[in-house]
Amino acid sequence: MKTLSIALSLFCLLASPITAQAQDSGSGDSFEPERLETAPPRQRPTSTVLVTIPAGLLYASFDSDADYVITKSELEAGARQSFKAADSNQNGTVSLVELAAWREKVLGSLDVLPGNTQFDKNFDSSIAREEFESVLFDIYTNADRNEDGVLDFSELTRPHVQRGQRGDNQQRGSRNRDRGGQGGQRGGQRGQRRPRQ
Repeated sequence: MKTLSIALSLFCLLASPITAQAQDSGSGDSFEPERLETAPPRQRPTSTVLVTIPAGLLYASFDSDADYVITKSELEAGARQSFKAADSNQNGTVSLVELAAWREKVLGSLDVLPGNTQFDKNFDSSIAREEFESVLFDIYTNADRNEDGVLDFSELTRPHVQRGQRGDNQQRGSRNRDRGGQGGQRGGQRGQRRPRQ
């Protein structure tokens, strides 16, 4: 009984400023709640970063005179050298296995462009020097934004709009882990009971 009276007193104490504010804001004797406006949808912040074009680091290595400009002659020499490096058994063609090893070593990963299908357009699992070089020439031509016939180092990057991350993703994942799941998933294994915490 004593607990109930304390709780009721506390409620009245906390509710009285709200009631007084509601009465002060009204123009008459009756209280009319203000119309609540819905908040605009939360937009994720965006930022623009510069990313390297496909094979951009490879093209930078073609700059033999260190003037930060890749000319057509530097491209041709670099493409020849790259084909020679990719053709590890020196048989005049690059197999898909050789191409994968070259891409991983030179481009840094198998997950970056140009990919195998860009090099092997006829899908015969063998890449001739002309096929190999044509891919590098096509990327060069597409990257030459000002169409002056050379690639400035500034043309080796392009802007990329990066969408902001929702701030509560990590929190949501950690809450679910606390419930016995793995970040972002509800629950543990199907059919298993989770221990109470």
